Amino acid sequence: MNCSDCARSFQTPGVRMAPVLHDRSWIQLAPPNITLCNDCMLKRAADKHIKLTLADLTPCPFNLRHGPLSWFELFAKEETAPPHNLAEWQEAFPRLSPRLLRWTTHTRPFKCSTTEQTRLLILGIDPGIRGGLATITGNIDGAAPQLVDAIDIPVTGVGAKEGVNVLAIHDWIVQHAPAHAFIERAQAMPKQGASSGFKYGRAVGAIEAVIACCGIPLTIVEPTAWKKFHGLRGGDKESGRQRALQLFPTAHELLARKKDHGRAEAALIALFGLNGIPAKAGIVAGRIPVSSEVTK
Repeated sequence: MNCSDCARSFQTPGVRMAPVLHDRSWIQLAPPNITLCNDCMLKRAADKHIKLTLADLTPCPFNLRHGPLSWFELFAKEETAPPHNLAEWQEAFPRLSPRLLRWTTHTRPFKCSTTEQTRLLILGIDPGIRGGLATITGNIDGAAPQLVDAIDIPVTGVGAKEGVNVLAIHDWIVQHAPAHAFIERAQAMPKQGASSGFKYGRAVGAIEAVIACCGIPLTIVEPTAWKKFHGLRGGDKESGRQRALQLFPTAHELLARKKDHGRAEAALIALFGLNGIPAKAGIVAGRIPVSSEVTK
């Protein structure tokens, strides 16, 4: 897809699709069937002497993507008071991202602190039919991370027709709106049959496609890298779960069962990725760590 004005592709680095505005706001800038990049939208607004504010944004998953770099938070940082449609945002928050409720409870000027700017929500993925998803939050400047949520990979079908439930994964990711995702590199297992290997590869590909469709930056990490980081050896799943319980003691309910090893490994992968983001030089500054920075 390309911008209707400058014709640049939204797949081009640095070219970002404009936020979703209320119809009443968008119609002042362009016809309903026009798609604009952010630069062209702002140019049109400047030419028409229109100042866009948080009240012009529609409460929707698209405007909450990318965590600290979401359109919601970028606009909110420029506000000096809550928007007049605050109730509309409050109604959407429980469905979209409860962690953003801090904006609706500010009594001080409506700008985020340095701590809030550096606080990230990271998604970790242990891929496969029996894997898990986990989101953790933490500061790239060293604050203790917290496990926000963790689930088993949603599946659909049975036997040979079993596969990941891409719609359920999509909805879960949109609800949390992580800033970045880290997934373990998929590889064939010893003595793995052709049928099971195909099923595993298909599941991993589907998960990666969902991440891409959600607009979440993705980094692939080596299994040996994140396991070495956490002091784990071999393929003992239970040791990984125990390590996750040590690191996230307040999230015992999410990792209570022995079969929750997929969730635990996803949380450990997310924590490994978070620790690989350079303090004050990573996602917050608009720079996404490349694979070599977090997989060594």
